[in-house]
Amino acid sequence: VARIGHRGPGEAELASTTFADDPTMLLVAAAAREQPPTPRERPARAARGSRELAYDTTMRFTHELRMTLRALGSLRVEADLIDDVADMYYLTCNELVTLPGDARLRIKRRRTERERLQVQGPPEVIDGAWAPVPRGADGSDPERTAG
Repeated sequence: VARIGHRGPGEAELASTTFADDPTMLLVAAAAREQPPTPRERPARAARGSRELAYDTTMRFTHELRMTLRALGSLRVEADLIDDVADMYYLTCNELVTLPGDARLRIKRRRTERERLQVQGPPEVIDGAWAPVPRGADGSDPERTAG
């Protein structure tokens, strides 16, 4: 956990839970790990290592930002300026520096919008105008049958 605690499901999103937050998620991920590669798959797996290094570095910086926002959020909660540490994820950079008087209202509105958008997904192909595709209750795409 010390080495990869900054990773986790949906890790690119600041509001996501990481393995450091909930180590049991790491056990679930480890149980579902892939089988060793066949000789034919080895070159592709080796190339993935370079890509993963760049991605992991990005996730480390994202995690540092996440932890900074949580620390700032704790201070803002103590000062009774916001209701929850996670509210910090719903403010812009300028709003984080100079908290607006209507911050709670903005946070509530943005949280509601995020929840509305999370139940939608993009269609397989976007050709001009498009409409979002509803996801299942478990977050799955009902039109997609595999990975």
